[in-house]
Amino acid sequence: MAEGQDWGALVLTRLPLHTSWRSPVQPVMKPFLSFTVLAVLLYFLAEGPSPAQASSSVAEGFEQFQHKVKELADTVATKAKEAISKIQNSEFSTKTRNWFKHNFQKVKDKMDATFSK
Repeated sequence: MAEGQDWGALVLTRLPLHTSWRSPVQPVMKPFLSFTVLAVLLYFLAEGPSPAQASSSVAEGFEQFQHKVKELADTVATKAKEAISKIQNSEFSTKTRNWFKHNFQKVKDKMDATFSK
């Protein structure tokens, strides 16, 4: 073996699973990933409910999700309405609204007086 050669590269090129001499890492990873996916799939098939139970539990899950989303939307809508009502009826809002009405009326009266001549 040459002095500057990397042992990791040598081992990867000598593995029996790879099919290409150009890219030794990719072919080694593909079987590893497929074995992992296969193992997870077999685990879920062995431990999971039967298809009839799964379809009912999935339907129940969607119903529960729909109910929770509806509750959330109702809660958000109620809180938004309360916040808007609170803002509209606050002292600051009332004073600001009255100030704008008063000043707008002043400007309107001044415009009428100026352009009515």
